[in-house]
Amino acid sequence: RGAYDHPVRRAHDGTGDPDHGLHDHHHAVGQDDDPLRLSPMNFHTWGLSGSLTTENDEHLDFAEQRLWHWINAVDAACNRFDPDSEISRLNRHHDGPVSLSPTFELALDAALRASDATNGLCDPTVLPALLALGYDRDYDKLATLEHVVATSPVPALGRGAITLDRENHTVTLAPHCQLDLGASAKAL
Repeated sequence: RGAYDHPVRRAHDGTGDPDHGLHDHHHAVGQDDDPLRLSPMNFHTWGLSGSLTTENDEHLDFAEQRLWHWINAVDAACNRFDPDSEISRLNRHHDGPVSLSPTFELALDAALRASDATNGLCDPTVLPALLALGYDRDYDKLATLEHVVATSPVPALGRGAITLDRENHTVTLAPHCQLDLGASAKAL
């Protein structure tokens, strides 16, 4: 199921809509008498909520199309709960370099930069550790279970288990390495 399947709701046009925190009238810089009309749209995906705002209604449909284009592209590349996603296929492959789509390469690069920036605290090789804790399905489905079976802790292998070849647009994972780009892909 694609990310676009999640409920989408347009905000109403009334002032002070608590869902988006915007008011009907905002003044652009240098325009005291001509109010700027903002057109918001609220959405939910990946357990998150957000809003998309355009300057006027005529741009909202195009902006919404671009939003869902990129959300669906990242979902197809990085959703570890979809067995057909690029990350799921990569996590099953350990026989050498794997070609990457531009979207997945962008997401993996962001995850590696996040790992570098946090001295490894944000670790894209954390999937085996998450699976050992019982996080083997979408969080909404996991939350409905009465019991989650956890096994012995498994350490993440760390950034050194990933070889990203930016020139050839490939990645090689060390044996037993599996990726979960989670937060970094959502932030992308």
